[in-house]
Amino acid sequence: MKKSVFGASLSLCLFLAAGSAHASCNTKGCGDEKVKRLYPNISGIVYVEVTGDKSPLDCTLVADKYMTFDMSAVGAEAIYSMLLTALTTDRPLEYIRISNGSSNCSVRYVQLSD
Repeated sequence: MKKSVFGASLSLCLFLAAGSAHASCNTKGCGDEKVKRLYPNISGIVYVEVTGDKSPLDCTLVADKYMTFDMSAVGAEAIYSMLLTALTTDRPLEYIRISNGSSNCSVRYVQLSD
């Protein structure tokens, strides 16, 4: 009886711990999220959609789901390359940071790790 209670308790603890280690967004950006959609347009703006609830972000998402960045900005090619790598390899981003209060939810930087 003690073993089954202990086993059930251990299983419950592991289940709860696994559930708490999930991806999330906050006011500054999103961590451990996958790139769901990525597309550039002819004007040089790249639209980025990540998985998860983006409502905590302190910015205005384009069409209620996209973060953006301008390919003419310094470092934009590196950001685009990292996002494209994350999308094609189905790896989550370590973090994607936005400019707080931006009207188009402008991406400031991206972190990708193994």
